[in-house]
Amino acid sequence: MSARSADRDAPRRSLTVILKASDMCDGTCVFCSVGPAGGHRMSEESFELFAGELERYMTRRSIGHLTFTFHGGEPTLLGADWIRSACERIRSIGVPVDFAMQSNLLAFSEDIVAAARDHGIKVGSSIDPLHGSRRDSAHADAFPTWMASYRKWREKGFTIGSIFVVTRASVGRAADLYHACECLGALGGEMFGLQVNPVYAQGRAAGEEGLLVTAEDFGSFLVDLWRLWEDSGRTVRITHFSTFARSFTGTDEAAPGLMCAFGGACHESHVGVDFDLNVAGCGRRLDSRAFMGNLRSDHLEGILARSEERKLIGRRSGSLEAEECRGCKRFDICHGGCPDDASLSAGGLMARFPWCVSFRMLLDAMEERYARGSPRVPEPRTASLPRPVTAVQILAGAHVAVPAGAEGERLERWILPIEEASPLAFDSGLERFLDESVALLRVFIHARHARSLAMWEDLARNPKVRIVLFEADGLPQALNLLNALGATIQLHVPSIARLEGGASALRAALERFLTEPLWRSQVLPFSPLLSRAIHGRLAALTTSWCTEAGCTRIETIPADRVEGGAAAGIVESIAIEHSMDAASWLLERRTCVTCALVGICGGQLVSPGEPCRPEVAALAGRIREMGEEVREAAR
Repeated sequence: MSARSADRDAPRRSLTVILKASDMCDGTCVFCSVGPAGGHRMSEESFELFAGELERYMTRRSIGHLTFTFHGGEPTLLGADWIRSACERIRSIGVPVDFAMQSNLLAFSEDIVAAARDHGIKVGSSIDPLHGSRRDSAHADAFPTWMASYRKWREKGFTIGSIFVVTRASVGRAADLYHACECLGALGGEMFGLQVNPVYAQGRAAGEEGLLVTAEDFGSFLVDLWRLWEDSGRTVRITHFSTFARSFTGTDEAAPGLMCAFGGACHESHVGVDFDLNVAGCGRRLDSRAFMGNLRSDHLEGILARSEERKLIGRRSGSLEAEECRGCKRFDICHGGCPDDASLSAGGLMARFPWCVSFRMLLDAMEERYARGSPRVPEPRTASLPRPVTAVQILAGAHVAVPAGAEGERLERWILPIEEASPLAFDSGLERFLDESVALLRVFIHARHARSLAMWEDLARNPKVRIVLFEADGLPQALNLLNALGATIQLHVPSIARLEGGASALRAALERFLTEPLWRSQVLPFSPLLSRAIHGRLAALTTSWCTEAGCTRIETIPADRVEGGAAAGIVESIAIEHSMDAASWLLERRTCVTCALVGICGGQLVSPGEPCRPEVAALAGRIREMGEEVREAAR
């Protein structure tokens, strides 16, 4: 066989290119490893020179696959036309290409989304739901803007994974981060993807003693996060954890490979290029300004072939295994870690990376736990994406004209009681509110007036009708009657919980629903929460009125009849919850974001601006407990 034929038949190699085509950024994150934003942007001429050099290099080296990452700076600031043109030129090289983009998501553009969809660009981001270290151009907490943009990208069908940077403020808060990611998964409609990095002593973060963490601190964070990942049923996709676990358990579940830091041969697989055509070993080496050369004065192949750094890294893994890492049983996993990390901490590429202690802590904890038996790998837990906009007509009493519904919207009608002292008058005929255009009719009644529904048995048990209770007084008797009727009951937990005796009434209602053999009625929100707990699905983020956050349009008819009493309070509460988009709604519940029970309740048990009472959280805890009992009994 000729040398040319052998080369043709050899496995096709892959190359990862990180392009930092701009140093512009609309963020001011306190721990940015790049440094202050600039105003540079790669010109079309520079990009063509780079693309030509890349094409020549890949052809001469018989590289058959390319992963191309738009990085920065903030790559979306290049604009959709620039990104689209760049993708088209790179595709013209003629090998399969996987495009990626790392964005802070602070700006949302339909044009960028279209370009990403057309070229299959995988989008990654970065988050800080805990302490506001990721900031926008005005130095304000960027999380609200990020979350609104994240939701839009998800609704366009994109899966967005994110990096969280562990700083000193994060130490001890692994559980808060994990539950926040569960919450974001519920908001986005799928399991959230996370990568955890330590803060790097570089760029804006260099010398900031209040930011930097020790290897032991980072290791403790990883161990805490992993334990929660296993104990919670792996409800967040966390880079490394599945792969590490598989190395101990031998299980066959799908798991991604490890990141480049653990490959031991990044000099062969990665290259970075910036807006000024400087060439480095990767994106991080660009940030460290460890330039190997410049494409204006030399060819890419020549720069890489003559690079002393590449030669050093080529020898690094073998040198570490023979010397500094000799005898380490974890070496086959980490290969000495990231050379750039080593350069930052030890001043040289040939040292092992400083997070060796961190990952040994994690791997040792894994080995100890898995030695006691392989974990059961759970089915992925998911949540549904938000429904289309629901139009809600809040009718102040039953004696109003039936309003027409808006075309193209899911229509609900909610009938509120007007007079406190008397039962809701049904002589007007409630059936007229339940025409074919109505998806749901909610009838609000004072608990002590539930007996009024006895004459409306057919309506009460109609599957499109919800009987809504919002008072503690008389709740047990109302539940008795409604259960006898077979009605679907909705309890507004926050309203009941804040009243005297409300917490105990809710607890008793939940126990009856969970344990009474002859109980027949569905009770919202308990029924769907129990179903999710049994089947291991994350609760969708839902308002306390059991509607999708940010997806409801409210119309009060007539508005002048709700000036006082229970109806006025209900309307005010509904208006507050539904005036916010999903991001603002969730930010009003920052305690929910980091709550261990958010995957069960989805925020339904709390109203905006109110703390989650321990007795209310206990309801979600009891539902989770029952779900676990049912799952165990079914095995």
